[in-house]
Amino acid sequence: MASRQNLRLQVAGILYAYDMGNDEISEHIDELLERYKIRDENKEYAYKLYNGVMDKLEILDKTIFAHIETRLHKKIGILEKAILRLLSYEMLYEDTNKVICINEGVEITKKLCGEKSAKFINAILDSISCEKR
Repeated sequence: MASRQNLRLQVAGILYAYDMGNDEISEHIDELLERYKIRDENKEYAYKLYNGVMDKLEILDKTIFAHIETRLHKKIGILEKAILRLLSYEMLYEDTNKVICINEGVEITKKLCGEKSAKFINAILDSISCEKR
């Protein structure tokens, strides 16, 4: 069975693919999740996260970019944006502890983007967590 971190990693990848212009990625989610052995309740949660982010995309982007200096808006990478959207959604709309969301965001970013990006993600998620509804 896949870990929650692996589940989040795959959902971030799906969000990244969508943002890169692969509008049909949602048709392939089942096979992507199966490839990484994300099944049963984890598969349901992966869909819940993906669909939740897509439903709240505009709100999430406004929230995220409110915590980023305007001059950096165009410099944020697509993968970093996918990670921020995913963990912001989970922090704001699911019952996941904000510390877990921040830690997962940092760990996923370290794996995919490196240490410098991880510090950036940490700062943004921490700032968002302070205004958690």
